[in-house]
Amino acid sequence: MNTLTRLCVTFACSLLAPTLHAADLPAGQIDGKISDILGKPIADAALTLKPRQGKALFNTRSDAQGNFHFTHLPAGMYALIANKAGFVTGTDIVILDATQGKISNITLSSKNALAININASGTNRPRNGVNKDTGTNTYHISSAAIDQMPLGNNTPFNQVLLQAPGVVQDSFGQLHVRGDHANLQYRINGILLPEAIAGFGQMFDSRFIDSMNLLTGTLSAEYGYQTAGVVDIHTKTGTLEQGGDINIMGGQQNTGEVSTQLQGHKGNFSYYLDASSLSNNLGIENPTPSNEAIHDRTRQGRFFGYVSTILPNDLRVSLIKGGMAKYAIRNPIFKPSPITPHYNDHLSLEGISVDEGGHQHYLDVTVAYRQACLNAIEYLKKFGYSGAQAYSILGTAPVQGHVSGVVDV
Repeated sequence: MNTLTRLCVTFACSLLAPTLHAADLPAGQIDGKISDILGKPIADAALTLKPRQGKALFNTRSDAQGNFHFTHLPAGMYALIANKAGFVTGTDIVILDATQGKISNITLSSKNALAININASGTNRPRNGVNKDTGTNTYHISSAAIDQMPLGNNTPFNQVLLQAPGVVQDSFGQLHVRGDHANLQYRINGILLPEAIAGFGQMFDSRFIDSMNLLTGTLSAEYGYQTAGVVDIHTKTGTLEQGGDINIMGGQQNTGEVSTQLQGHKGNFSYYLDASSLSNNLGIENPTPSNEAIHDRTRQGRFFGYVSTILPNDLRVSLIKGGMAKYAIRNPIFKPSPITPHYNDHLSLEGISVDEGGHQHYLDVTVAYRQACLNAIEYLKKFGYSGAQAYSILGTAPVQGHVSGVVDV
């Protein structure tokens, strides 16, 4: 079987604050820090430095970070005393030599109880949860989780879905959940994809995914017959982000992929577009024991688009179940808008240049006008009028006729 390996290398660097050692201090210098038993720095603590003879030589105070330092000290033994209101006095013995300085960190015990703030979070919360309403298990994968994968958003969709528990892939690339053979259904933004679509994981990019949920378990009747699992995908929309990028990826087996995504918004209009072109020498499973099979070159192009806008308040859309058969409508019927000029009491019926036998007459005005009249007669007959009565109504009613041409390119 051919194998395909992709390589993605990330370089990271960090700047760490240097650790201070006594050897780094010049001779005759004492540095240190005053803190409480919780490790918090104590600011404005009074420090006194006394030699062996017991007479105070130097005094200083700690800064806001609890740090202090003494300089230009002769070699010898010193007692470092730290005092702070509300804390027990602390003492440290420091021996200075003539070659390097010393570090002295003093911890003071508080005379009063110290307050400890504890913030608890569910860090061990499982990524999959149980929906108590339907009894299903939900496994969530976000776009941030996809970006953290080795290939980032170039990761094939199958590989993303394989991160969920109970999902396996056969040698052909088909996905199986809980041992079922296929029997998966896919939804994009709530729209159920046709069951005839096979190999979905190899047809779409994971780049356009904003979030994805895999539902397994006891699915209710609303999910239909494909109940091994429901892959519920919510795509990026461009509502909150603006801009785009271009990615180039390469790997073994002459693998090369160029992809781009563009998103943005303006007013009530938002859009997201994703396109990619993939080619490699691993189109299908190799039936031979060799590493490379003949005629195994594949080229795949993919495109996904999402466009959204908010409709105006004066736009109305009505749906009538079985309306085409009920009202014998063969062509669209348009009810004009109530916006000026007011034609809200008029009904428009359209005819096209295709006769009753289905023959195309190519922009023949006479045929199109006759079809509009016949459509109007058939429409009136649905309300109890005979053909002759409908013909008479059209002959006496204020009917306007308009002729227009449409060219399809």
